[in-house]
Order: sequence, then C-alpha cells, then structure tokens
Amino acid sequence: MSVAIRLIQPNDNKTIASIIKSVLTELNYNLKGTAFYDKETDNMFEAYQSKKAVYYVAILNNEIIGGCGINQLTN
Repeated sequence: MSVAIRLIQPNDNKTIASIIKSVLTELNYNLKGTAFYDKETDNMFEAYQSKKAVYYVAILNNEIIGGCGINQLTN
C-alpha cells in the first residue's frame, strides 16, 4: 500500500472538513475560535486558490485520509 498525494479538488471539501472537525473533536478542540467553526474549513478548495496557496490531500485505497496546505492568514 502506498499513499498518493494530489492537489485538492472541489469535491474534496466535504471529506476534508469532516476529517478536520473529527480530529478537533477527538482532541477536545472543537471550540469557538478554532478551525472547527472557521467558514473556510467547509470550503478548503476555494480557500486555497490564491497564487501563494497550495493544499494537498493524501489518499489511501481510494479514500482521502488527510490533507495539509500553506496559505496566508486572513486575520
């Protein structure tokens, strides 16, 4: 088995948001002021479309298992 890495696609938004929110909940960080409530979490593809941004998803057995990216903060 190997993990494939690719750029995020629009149809990845729901899965990536679910993963992020699940991890934050597991760690008891599903708090106001975290990515759990950030509007960009539900729209990661759109949030990472600037020239200086990139977001990758990791895929194992045709299933997204995680992701990471680099982007400028809005605040």
